Amino acid sequence: MAGNPSVPASGQISRELLEDCVSTMKTIRSVRSLIFFFLVLALLVPPASFVGAQYGNLERAGDNPLAASASAQVAEPEGDSGWAIYGLADRGMHVAPFVARLMTLMLIIVYFMSTNVCLSGQLGGANDSVAAFFWAVFLILLLIPWQSWIGGAEHFAIYYDLDAMLDSRENLADHWTAVARHYVRFLVLPLVGLMTAVAADLRFGKCHRQVMKRIHQKLGAAVR
Repeated sequence: MAGNPSVPASGQISRELLEDCVSTMKTIRSVRSLIFFFLVLALLVPPASFVGAQYGNLERAGDNPLAASASAQVAEPEGDSGWAIYGLADRGMHVAPFVARLMTLMLIIVYFMSTNVCLSGQLGGANDSVAAFFWAVFLILLLIPWQSWIGGAEHFAIYYDLDAMLDSRENLADHWTAVARHYVRFLVLPLVGLMTAVAADLRFGKCHRQVMKRIHQKLGAAVR
């Protein structure tokens, strides 16, 4: 029985599907790279603010004598720098949570789409794509403002109030447990969020390499 000329042969369909998967994965990778860039910037705000307060020149206006007396006399530029950095960090801490949550939700969609491509094209790498998906889901759970509904949950949040961190630094006791709580709350937890995002990205990168390798083998030509 002659085949329908409007329907390509199975081998042709397979090749067209693989070529379509190549284009799709390239688009997914480009979008993922852009989203991940902004996500990392947003996740770097809390640890950068902590480092600036602990080891840099991040100060509130009331904590800086030069900045506090600015109304009475013209302060030196270096005297106001700590207060200026505080203002920048404070704005960043208000904007960064929204950016991080939005970018993470977009990454979840990207990883879900990459899983569909892996499965529909039978290209392998679905395990790593699914792992990246669940890493991103874990990250969005860390980014949810649980403190709005659960009392005390602010101690386990990636983002924090800048004044609370500065108050904790100023009232820091000498006991090692208080120091440990301070560093865990304001430095370690934000770094956990950053490392979670990196883990998801690494698993996606592994998935992408496996898919490209499988397509290279099936097409018999270099695909980059």
